[in-house]
Amino acid sequence: MKSSYPSKKEITNKHIIEKAAALFNRKGYAGTSISDIMKATGMEKGGIYGHFGSKKEIALAAFEYNASRAFNSFDVSSLHNKSAIEKLHVLFAYYEKLYDESRFSAGCPLLNTATEADDTDPELLSKVRKYVDKLKKVICEIVKSGIKDKEISFDVDPEEFAVTCIGIIEGGNFMAKVYNDKTYRKKAIARIKKIINSELVR
Repeated sequence: MKSSYPSKKEITNKHIIEKAAALFNRKGYAGTSISDIMKATGMEKGGIYGHFGSKKEIALAAFEYNASRAFNSFDVSSLHNKSAIEKLHVLFAYYEKLYDESRFSAGCPLLNTATEADDTDPELLSKVRKYVDKLKKVICEIVKSGIKDKEISFDVDPEEFAVTCIGIIEGGNFMAKVYNDKTYRKKAIARIKKIINSELVR
C-alpha cells in the first residue's frame, strides 16, 4: 500500500519548485541562474539536478506551481446558487484581490511568463496558453448560461467579452508593474464591472 505521506523525494521536489517559482516570477527565467536556485534552496547543484534534469525542467514545474496557485485557488463553491451576473462579479473580485497577496508581489505569472517566452520558448508559452484558455472558458460558460436564462443580453458575444476582460486584467497588471502601483489593477477591474452592468445586464 502506498503511504499517504509524501516521500523525502517529493518533499525535496516541492521545496525546489516553491523556491524556484518565486525567483522565476520575480527575475524571469533567463534572469534566474542555477546559482540563484542553489542559494534559495540551500542545496548543491548536484542535489538539484538529482531531482530535475535541467533548469528548463525546473522552470516548467515552477510555472505550473505559480499558475495553479493563482487560478486553481478560486473557490468554485462561491458561485453556487448565484445568477450569472453575480458569478461574474465574484470571479473578477477574486482577481482584483489576488495580486495584492505577497506571494504574487512580482505580478501575474501568466503575463510575466508570456512576455518572456514569446517567440523564444514555445513549450513554456503553450503552458501559459493552457491557463488563459481555462479562464476564457470559465467566463464564456457563465455568459452563455446568463444568455440562456435571459439574464444577459442575447447579442453579447461570450468569447469577445471573455477576451476583452482578460486583456483588461492583464493590461492592469502591466501598468501596475510599470508604475509599481497596484491601483491600476483595481481600475481595470472597475472597468470590467462597468461593462458587466452597462452592456451585459438586460
